[in-house]
Amino acid sequence: ICVWGLILGYLFMAIGVSIHMIFFLLIGRALTGFMAGSQPIAQASIADISTEKNKARNMAMMTFALAIGLVIGPVIGGVMSDPKVLSWFNFSTPFYFTAILCVLTLIWLQFGYQDLSTTKRRKQSFSILQPIKIILKAFLQPKILLLVFIFLLMQIGFGLYFQYSLVVLQEYHHYSTAGLGIFNGFLGLNFIFSLIVMMPILTRHLNIKTITILALVIAGITEILSGFVIIQWAFWLLAIPLSCFDMIGYTAMLTNFSDAASATEQGWALGIASSAMAIAWTVTGSTANLLSLLGPSKLIVIGGCMMVAGGVMMYYYQCQHRN
Repeated sequence: ICVWGLILGYLFMAIGVSIHMIFFLLIGRALTGFMAGSQPIAQASIADISTEKNKARNMAMMTFALAIGLVIGPVIGGVMSDPKVLSWFNFSTPFYFTAILCVLTLIWLQFGYQDLSTTKRRKQSFSILQPIKIILKAFLQPKILLLVFIFLLMQIGFGLYFQYSLVVLQEYHHYSTAGLGIFNGFLGLNFIFSLIVMMPILTRHLNIKTITILALVIAGITEILSGFVIIQWAFWLLAIPLSCFDMIGYTAMLTNFSDAASATEQGWALGIASSAMAIAWTVTGSTANLLSLLGPSKLIVIGGCMMVAGGVMMYYYQCQHRN
């Protein structure tokens, strides 16, 4: 259902761009947003077929695929929207191409995917109030609720860096759009390195809660330092541990959500995590009003403090749930 919705959404956006109707573009964007639940479903599937020993590694591999998409996607979109590359390329081409990718995904899900989970699931009737019930359920489970607050702090914290680091580079160092794209690509490469090299090493020696604490604190401290740095090369240098440990922390947090839920609640727990992330990035976007008051560097420092606070809360969580 989610993938069918994504196909229709991207087609609506492609048509909207082609015929210059913003209404179709907005409908398509809303539809793809409504159908974004495919990610927590996929994460729940990974959790279902994983053991306690390899769950963090498997989550890292899925996040690795996401990171690859974040790096390659903008490049493909930029190329396929440029008529200088091919005469028939335009701004609607990336949307049509994405719809085709979703069709291929749907075909693979239909004929290539097998549910290997041994967990028995009871059928539930659909209710329009179900989304509200799902959210309220999180408030009744202290473990999940605390993880939600930690995840919110982490995502808002990194969101402030991701949003305002570009402003710093543009205002203080006069970066062009291409230069900002290169910096984003640099962050993406760090994400990939952390998942294929650092995460496997950490999971062999530390438990997932300790990894989360370490990641949040290191990422937070380097983000705070980034807010005070003026020198360009130092800003890039600090971006390496910041982006690496942020991605490690993100993967570890997903594993914590999975570990905190029962076998039949994996989709619910990871769906709550995705909802928290969406809320966090909405809050981050609304902080643009504070830019003229505080400036980008102070907002980055605030983000770093939030990540460190998340690490402290995670330490409390570890002390309460050592097993």
